[in-house]
Amino acid sequence: QFDGALWTGPSEHLLAGSTLPGHDPAQATGLVRQRLAIRRLNGPFLPAAGRPVRARGGRLGFNADAGTLVTEQPLSGYRYEVVTATELSSDQLPGDAVPGTLDDIATPSAAIPPQLTGVAETVVDPVGSSPLARLHALERYLRDTVSYDLERPPGHSYGAVHQMLLGDDRAHTAYAEQAASAFAVLARALGYPARVSVGY
Repeated sequence: QFDGALWTGPSEHLLAGSTLPGHDPAQATGLVRQRLAIRRLNGPFLPAAGRPVRARGGRLGFNADAGTLVTEQPLSGYRYEVVTATELSSDQLPGDAVPGTLDDIATPSAAIPPQLTGVAETVVDPVGSSPLARLHALERYLRDTVSYDLERPPGHSYGAVHQMLLGDDRAHTAYAEQAASAFAVLARALGYPARVSVGY
């Protein structure tokens, strides 16, 4: 969900057995077994490359919506094993995929500012291109227009995205938090159910 200032998501992690829920085997193009040992890591979240489908390593919590693993055990020296699924890549998506609507996602309490909607509509060709091509056009626009800058002031609100793309300073700089938020906001302005996912 995006309320115009913060991205939030489901945070409920349920105690998991070795087989994890929420995986559709028909979508997998391959499984990868990983054995991991944590030397030093802050927080409870456990890295895994791909969507976890099986895991071993003591008491693990799993969020089937987000596909994230957590543990309550001390992470220093913690060892675990996880099997992850490789999902369809973007070039395997159907070319005639229909974009979602804002009804398909938790809509923001603050409507997307019309100036940002105008940016999105200017960037893409509304006729004659596939949904995936429109999203690639947004990606190219941000890559070509916005420079990566770790010194950029923090924030990913509508105001921060507006300043980044249309601000008076015309600096057009951002770091990952703002670039990801800008892409998701512009995609949502076009009706795609985009979200920001943060993790490993």
